[in-house]
Amino acid sequence: MSQLMRKGKHQDLVLPVKERSGGGGGQLGGNEYEGATVLDAISGFYEEPIATLDFASLYPSIMQAHNLCYTTLVPRDQVKNFNPDHVATSPTGDTFVKPEVRKGVLPEILTELLTVRKRNF
Repeated sequence: MSQLMRKGKHQDLVLPVKERSGGGGGQLGGNEYEGATVLDAISGFYEEPIATLDFASLYPSIMQAHNLCYTTLVPRDQVKNFNPDHVATSPTGDTFVKPEVRKGVLPEILTELLTVRKRNF
């Protein structure tokens, strides 16, 4: 939140304060949810190749590629007011402004964080 607020301040944006519902502790909107399963690595020698995948930046890369952000989300009742070439609709039916029109705050933050991460390794 602090990064969103800092970036928003530089762009003269205000983040609304929204009361959380449902509480925390494994709940989202009052419903229980289960996170991803993470398996422990088994060390040793393997004669067959083992594929390893780094999903650490899977979600950030999707958010960057599709400009998914609170600041680029188009309310469903206003989609008709936008040029179809300027927006993209997700599989869930949510519509976002394309980065060529307006780069989202969250994708900008993610780009900066991943750039610093790559530079430090």
